[in-house]
Amino acid sequence: MSSNEVADQQELDALFPVPSLPPSPLSPQRFPGSSLESVAALQHVLKDNHNRYHIFFNYVRFHDHAGYRALAIYALGGSASLIKNYYEQDGKNQRPAVKSPGPITEENFVEHLGDENFYQGYVTFFNKQIDEKGAAGTLEEFIFSEKYNFQDGRDATRQPEMLFRLMDGLLHPMIHVGYGIEFGLKGMLAEGLALCACTGRGDLLSSLVFNAKPAATPILSKIGGVHAFDIIARMLKDDQLKPKGGRDLVFQWKDVLAELGTAGEIERKMEELIWVSSVTYGVGGFDAEKEFTPDFYLCPIPSLLDRIPFSTIASLSLAFLPHIGPNLIQRAFAHSNTLYGLRPAGYFAGTELEGAELLDGSLFVRAAIHTADSMGWVWDGKDTKTWSMEPGGIS
Repeated sequence: MSSNEVADQQELDALFPVPSLPPSPLSPQRFPGSSLESVAALQHVLKDNHNRYHIFFNYVRFHDHAGYRALAIYALGGSASLIKNYYEQDGKNQRPAVKSPGPITEENFVEHLGDENFYQGYVTFFNKQIDEKGAAGTLEEFIFSEKYNFQDGRDATRQPEMLFRLMDGLLHPMIHVGYGIEFGLKGMLAEGLALCACTGRGDLLSSLVFNAKPAATPILSKIGGVHAFDIIARMLKDDQLKPKGGRDLVFQWKDVLAELGTAGEIERKMEELIWVSSVTYGVGGFDAEKEFTPDFYLCPIPSLLDRIPFSTIASLSLAFLPHIGPNLIQRAFAHSNTLYGLRPAGYFAGTELEGAELLDGSLFVRAAIHTADSMGWVWDGKDTKTWSMEPGGIS
């Protein structure tokens, strides 16, 4: 092996070390079953995927999920052979990596935002930034700072808007960044930030921020504060949210965000969002006369809401979690059941959402079983199906 090859291997080892332990009790815990062989298989997948494939597996910007699946299988205690076999399947659909037309620097960082051809350039740039500033410092500067969101002298169509980009693309940049944080993988974090930089501007979020008008004094729930179920109930009654309705919504967030300074409120809001997203996916996909529909556009939500980097909690107050694929959403439901599975019926009786008093902690197990029944129980030898890309059936 040449000196260059040794250096390349050492760099890959630094990008994708043995995964760290969960950063918080709120993060999904690791299932028994990991071994030296499964760790080696996982590292091989992450390194090979990093070198060989583009972050978008096609030209309409569908995201590479191979690393997500490998990490979820590992975290669920899956074997080395299972990790390798699924990666072989995922590799059949991938698009080869392309060399960046040039390097990314702080001087030209904004000029190439949204250009997927510069993906590798952004990966290299963020690797260096993480080495210099650490994960938290890099996120604070390139996601949350004013400089990398809005700059004087630029018109609205040329603003960096990195925070909006993080949440665009069906939340995939945030999911990818979250995996890097949860598993302590510098390479995954750099990939996620590069994906963020190559994702289009968040036009909807931008319009909400700049075109909204302040809302009236907030209405508080009977149980104190504004519960996420209250917001859902109000959305269902809000004419602005009907097709072709107006969108003056952003300042309605203020009554909720104002509560986040209270001790323990971040954790309570995270639980509320997990319940809302799980109800949206589980109940929204259920039809007594048809089979359960595992909706692709709803599955990222429960998968996203169990992890949060507390160093940036005041800036974002959003959580990170695993995503996409039945094994990944099952991991989310397993963790949610561990945290909230003993909630009794009537726990949400004080909220404004009709029928919320009937919900109990069995929601997560029920949603997990419906998902497995619809998509296939792999160990039973059944053919598996993929997510439904539109309401009404599975593909």
